Formats: sequence, C-alpha cells, structure tokens
Amino acid sequence: MRKIILLAGAILLAAAGCRAQDTPAAEVSASYSFLRFGVSNGVNQNGASISVAGNLNHWLGLAGDFGGYHKTENGVTFNTYTCLGGPRFSYRKSNRVTPFAQVLFGGAHGSLSAFGSSGTGNGFAYSAAEDWTWA
Repeated sequence: MRKIILLAGAILLAAAGCRAQDTPAAEVSASYSFLRFGVSNGVNQNGASISVAGNLNHWLGLAGDFGGYHKTENGVTFNTYTCLGGPRFSYRKSNRVTPFAQVLFGGAHGSLSAFGSSGTGNGFAYSAAEDWTWA
C-alpha cells in the first residue's frame, strides 16, 4: 500500500512539471514606473503600475495597465492616473525568460494643485513598450 501511495505522489509531481510547460492563462505584475508628461520642459513623474494580461494563445494576450504617478516641486503637486489596455505579443521559446512587446491605449486623469488652487483634466494616453518576464 505504501508503494502505491508513493507511486501516486510521484505521478502527481511529474504532472505538475508538465503543467509548467503550458502558457499561463494570466500574468500579473506590479512595478515602478516613470512617466514623462510633455515634450520639452515637461514634468517627470515617479509612480507605480499594476499590469494584468490574459493570454489568448502562446504568443498573443490582452493586457490592462493601471498606474499612478506623483511629482511635488516648489509647492506644486502634480498627480496622474492612467488606465490603458491593448495587445501583448510574447515570444515563448525559453522556460525562464519570456520577452514581450505591447501597445496600450487608454486615458489619463491629471490633477494639479499649487498655492491653494487646483485643477483637473482628462486626456488620451498610450504606451509602447518591450520587456520580459522572468520565471
């Protein structure tokens, strides 16, 4: 009886390794982000983003990214929040590293406060990036 239990456990452990070879149904990440607002004499903001991607097959997925960024300088506070989505293209030839490229589109909400006054605004936002995930 003990041998049968050990054999069943070994088979289950071997099957778990085979599952690791499949494309994950979803991927989630949280990271530091840098945002450049404007072209010349613009504002650099630091923040964080959370990204979720659902994989449709081994190379194509749909990604959503939500970010928040902040900058305070000389009594002026500037916050930006983004909500983006779009396709993610992955190259899955390695068991450890998966390079990917994505193009995300969506919206941004900005708020500015300075010396007792404040204002907000909404606009179009996009992100084009290449990166890699480490397993």
